[in-house]
Amino acid sequence: MDVHCLELKTLADQLADIGAPVSNNRLVLRIIAGLNANYDGMTISFSRAKPIPPFIEARSSLCMEERRKVHQVEHDAAINAAALLTTDSSDSHYPSANRHNHPRRGGHNCGRGNQGGKKGGRGKNRGGHNNRNSSGSPAASD
Repeated sequence: MDVHCLELKTLADQLADIGAPVSNNRLVLRIIAGLNANYDGMTISFSRAKPIPPFIEARSSLCMEERRKVHQVEHDAAINAAALLTTDSSDSHYPSANRHNHPRRGGHNCGRGNQGGKKGGRGKNRGGHNNRNSSGSPAASD
């Protein structure tokens, strides 16, 4: 950005030396005309300003904006790198393929439906379709 501004300022000074001075407005408008889309906000701001800011002020604002954009890119890259490191390290502790191989509390066959190796669950001995004894006939109710 600084190089772009200095090149135009040098040209304006050379033109002034030969008797064809360039006004501040024309110089600033020429600077913003050479900016890419990343500086659209600055372009709009300078072109709508009444009066158009002096060259030195416009140059300073553009250089500060360029530094801000560089800092933002570096900051975003650092955050993305940290997110990748966090994701990679958490994935290595608990690979998805081995997620179900971890022992559970209470042993292997604990939990609902595993009462001493018998199947049943909530409805056992309470009536309904699970109310059968080992021979397959209906169980006597209590």
